[in-house]
Amino acid sequence: MKSAWVKIERSEFAEAESSQGKRNFGSTHYLSPYELPEAVRAYVDENSMVVVAFRYIPIDEKTKIKPLEGGGGIFFEIGKITRRIYKVAVPLELLKNSSKTTGTDIKPLEVAIDNLISSLRPTIENERNKEAYFANKNILHHYSDQLKSEIAMGQW
Repeated sequence: MKSAWVKIERSEFAEAESSQGKRNFGSTHYLSPYELPEAVRAYVDENSMVVVAFRYIPIDEKTKIKPLEGGGGIFFEIGKITRRIYKVAVPLELLKNSSKTTGTDIKPLEVAIDNLISSLRPTIENERNKEAYFANKNILHHYSDQLKSEIAMGQW
């Protein structure tokens, strides 16, 4: 069963971040509202995959599935034009196995986004994608308790 959307306080994640951290070039750079999710949710699907979905300002866009190389069954659903991350899917067992306590751990999802960022070639367009992907990762981290709660409820 899919969980309810958790509304994101977008202003907290709007400042662009690169692999070197927050930019300090004398001016602040912000992501477009189209690059930042409006909401996030997590659920366990019928294939025992933990899916974290991001909802954005709607546009008409087709998506593609991008498996993470060497990712143990992790895949992304990414916009063909915008390259926004719409979903990250991870086998439930992978999240359970990474948890030191009972329950699940969000860290493999964050690592998956890091790996996606690392796989991008250094181009100007990819730098914008990296900044948006860092925002997705920060959103996962910030809302991890709520997402873990939703995942736990979906396991029953």
